[in-house]
Amino acid sequence: VTVTYDTTLTIDPAKQNYTYYNTFKAGERQGNASYEYWKSGVEKTDGNGKSGTSTVTSQGVLVWKVTVYLDETQRKSLDITDSLPTGVKLTKLQLFHPQQWGGYWFHDMAIGEDGNISGNAGNRASYQVTGNYDSNTNQVTLKVTDKDGVDLPTKTRVGFIFTCEVDCTDGEPHDFTNNVTVAGIGSATQTQKWTYDNPDKTEVLSKTGKWLNNSRMLSYSVDINPDAKNLVGDGTEKLTLVDTLTHWKKVWACVNGNWSVGQRVQMDVSLVQNSVKLYKVTKNEDGTQTETVLPVPWVLEETEENDKRICTLRMSDVPDGTHLRLKYMYKVETDAPEGYIIDKLGVSNKVKLEGTTYEPVSEEINKKWEDTETSGQVTSGKKLVIYKVAKGDYGTVLPGAEFTVYKVDTSYTLTEYTTRPDGSA
Repeated sequence: VTVTYDTTLTIDPAKQNYTYYNTFKAGERQGNASYEYWKSGVEKTDGNGKSGTSTVTSQGVLVWKVTVYLDETQRKSLDITDSLPTGVKLTKLQLFHPQQWGGYWFHDMAIGEDGNISGNAGNRASYQVTGNYDSNTNQVTLKVTDKDGVDLPTKTRVGFIFTCEVDCTDGEPHDFTNNVTVAGIGSATQTQKWTYDNPDKTEVLSKTGKWLNNSRMLSYSVDINPDAKNLVGDGTEKLTLVDTLTHWKKVWACVNGNWSVGQRVQMDVSLVQNSVKLYKVTKNEDGTQTETVLPVPWVLEETEENDKRICTLRMSDVPDGTHLRLKYMYKVETDAPEGYIIDKLGVSNKVKLEGTTYEPVSEEINKKWEDTETSGQVTSGKKLVIYKVAKGDYGTVLPGAEFTVYKVDTSYTLTEYTTRPDGSA
């Protein structure tokens, strides 16, 4: 019995190459067939494979990649014209083509002092390359042929990587657009918003964090604007610093590292109120630094998102044009039984300066919770500490404040308190 039928394919116009598979079953028997679709075209990307417009930082280097897709059409040559933008200089050119088992072969092309380009694919393929680089017009012309004079391979891809030097170190973003045309096939354009990456630059925000197992504390330090630059305008405006800590409400604890024996335990992370300090940092003549506390208002917001709890410390009226350092600590408590280990705390922390374009920085602490060196767990018998603070400024405590604690239904008073000199009760 012979069955003959046609199948209509829906072809994605964005795809240059795609393989379609067909399976026919009759009873317990089946047959398979495939069809490999190829469309000729040209693709231009940056060195990371991004097309269109991409944002790039590097130390004086720009990379473009041109990929030519070849269908079943017989061709004797490929004629490629690549127009590099003003402000760059071609320093390296590589030919690439697919390996049989995946990946690519790469071959360096020679660029002579007179601009002549030559090279081949060695014993990996029969591609032969000739061409010219005109440094005055920044135009590269390439001709790809078969070294034996026969037709080029079909249903494949071949391309070039252009590595260029950029003579610019001002640290400002610059747009570089590269155009390529392959005769009889098509053209493509790619733009890179490039910024020089100064290896000696100082980050505006940097963060360090460490886990103090014996005291069950997370200790953080954030360095802010170490070069004391004006980050916004003339430096007279105030900034807002936002520090966000996220942690799981329940984590897995096991016995002596045996993950098959354990349980999920509750984990609470709370900010140590009197640990929050913003310092002005002054550099002394001998190279040391002096830290002076600045009275800056801050508040803490606590929210929950699915299985996570989020603590957001928001500090306003942060001065611009000043080297600052923020220090603070979080207390970690769990109901893990003695002898249990939490292999990864999974606490993440991110800090950013609102109103600026500087990237936020993150710190993730995946340290181990285990028994302290002095005794067992310090989490049993939890105590509630209440701080009375000024409205809108959790850093200003209210000593001597009197308040009453009621049951939720206010049916009776539990007790009355007066805060201590540190505002706690």
